[in-house]
Amino acid sequence: GDLVALIKYFIAGEITTRFILKVVVTLVVALTVGKFYIFQLLDNKVFGFKFRSGWIASIFSTILVVGAVVYSFMIMGSPMKQRDLRLDDRRVNDLQTIQYQVINYWQQKEELPKDLATLASPLTGFSLPVDPEFEKGNTYEYAVKSLRSFELCATFNAETQAYSSSARTVPIAPGYPEKTGTNDVWQHGVGRTCFERTIDPELYPPYPGKSVF
Repeated sequence: GDLVALIKYFIAGEITTRFILKVVVTLVVALTVGKFYIFQLLDNKVFGFKFRSGWIASIFSTILVVGAVVYSFMIMGSPMKQRDLRLDDRRVNDLQTIQYQVINYWQQKEELPKDLATLASPLTGFSLPVDPEFEKGNTYEYAVKSLRSFELCATFNAETQAYSSSARTVPIAPGYPEKTGTNDVWQHGVGRTCFERTIDPELYPPYPGKSVF
């Protein structure tokens, strides 16, 4: 099963170093365990010689598994660090959602909302995202800077990094291309970080027929 999974991902073009290492560790552990039981069936005899390999196999497997776990933590970081990165990823996604709603509001009314509460609408079902650590007092901030410029702020736990997906390495906080006219880059450091955006009316023209009859 281990080798079949390796071949499947290799053919699909989704092979990564992380996956190869997992396959190797699984294969070595499986071979070690299999060797132990084969020796048990042979009464620990190979070519007439008797070996006491049970405890050796147990120690080797334990060292291998513990070593693999420790090495993975060295590469990926502690579980707490991974949690912080995931929470920051969610914050960026929330800010992107709020940004989309602000742009959509401007296209409809040709003015920026005065605050985030203005965006909430029971009619469309949109509710404002909440910071994943709101219990610590963290909130998303919004401020109007000019007629078409606004600022979004959030408090982050870690700097923007990259992580490896099953297929490729992608940024944790991907943004829209700069050609969208919003300077949509979401690189951030630790702590409170603000992102200023300016709406380009040529790229985001107001919707026609805004009058309500």
